[in-house]
Amino acid sequence: MNPTTVQQMLAIVVIEKQCLRLAIMRDKSKRRLQSRKQRYPRKHMKPPNNPISFFTTVLRLNLSNFFLCPSSLAT
Repeated sequence: MNPTTVQQMLAIVVIEKQCLRLAIMRDKSKRRLQSRKQRYPRKHMKPPNNPISFFTTVLRLNLSNFFLCPSSLAT
């Protein structure tokens, strides 16, 4: 076995390792994204189950804004 073939084999092993590491990283990031999606589902994507609760939440948000920033109303 001459040294060039050994070097080539080593290079192949290194490249394979790097590819594997990249694949693992990509898989991890994908999984992280999926778990984040499961944890925080997009609220605005699905319509509210019953409109009354939706309106109450909107009203509550508006009221909290109203109480939090009276300066915007003063102008």
